[in-house]
Amino acid sequence: NYCPGNGTCTTGVEAVQTSDLNNLVSLSYFWAGAGFTPTDVVGRGSIAYITGTIKPEGEEATGKLWIVDFVTPQTPNILAEVPNVGGQQIELAGNRAYLLDTSQEEMWLHVINISDSTDPTHMASLSPEVGESYYCGFAVSNARAHILCDGKLSVLDLSEPLDPTRPPLG
Repeated sequence: NYCPGNGTCTTGVEAVQTSDLNNLVSLSYFWAGAGFTPTDVVGRGSIAYITGTIKPEGEEATGKLWIVDFVTPQTPNILAEVPNVGGQQIELAGNRAYLLDTSQEEMWLHVINISDSTDPTHMASLSPEVGESYYCGFAVSNARAHILCDGKLSVLDLSEPLDPTRPPLG
């Protein structure tokens, strides 16, 4: 929560200077609008990749990825938004962002091409076979997604995200 001192609090993402860990300094704040709830943030250089939901009053909540440039921390600049992709967790690997969405009845792994941070493209949405679970973690390494849910591991080969395979383990 961010409370700028006027008694009104909201959820968002705060940019903090961390050069002195004993003296953290708030630089700015990103807020995507009414009903915004961030779920995860990953940074690469001055760019922040922010997953979350937006729920305008009287409407259904939808997942979204925001790509925000903090090169001038006091004035964050939205470079792009990718609608209809939820994600409680985000991983970056190479020119791709991977969002793990466990908020629906089925789990989804969204693959986004971020080679151009001003024009990201949604490449695929995959449904890993891990059963019904909301307590999951994942990591992406060597073009594979390793998804662990309640003790069950699922591995997806992501070298061809439009045609993922489950490589043999062992």
